Amino acid sequence: PNDDRQKVRANIYLEDWKPGHYFELNKKAIMNYKAGCYAWWVGDIEHSAANIGKDYRYTLQLTGHRNANT
Repeated sequence: PNDDRQKVRANIYLEDWKPGHYFELNKKAIMNYKAGCYAWWVGDIEHSAANIGKDYRYTLQLTGHRNANT
């Protein structure tokens, strides 16, 4: 693998936010989102997700790489 590559990630919300659904990116909570909204980041940014609600939480996470020089 090329050491110049950076991780690129996107978390896409497949449905509207519901109580108990939680996502945090770079120490900031993301809540009250609508279906189709997304969080996108490059590199090793701290992130976490939890579902402490009564309903299932559906998201799509994509992970890829890009050249650090672009």
